[in-house]
Amino acid sequence: MMFRVELKKAVVRNFEMRQELNKFLRKFVITVHKKDNKEYKPNSLRAFFASFDHHLKKKTMNFAL
Repeated sequence: MMFRVELKKAVVRNFEMRQELNKFLRKFVITVHKKDNKEYKPNSLRAFFASFDHHLKKKTMNFAL
C-alpha cells in the first residue's frame, strides 16, 4: 500500500515537472533572441532543444522533450 502511494506521488511530481518545463520552453522559444535583438534561425533553436534534451535524458530527469 505504501509503495503505491509513493509511486503515485512520484508520477504526480513527474507530471508537474513536465508541465513546468513545457511552460518554460514555450516562453523560451517566444522570447529568446540574439544580442542584436534578431531572431535565431530554426536550426539554432533545434540545436538548443537538442542540448536541453541531452541534458534531461542523461543528467537529470531521465525523460526526453
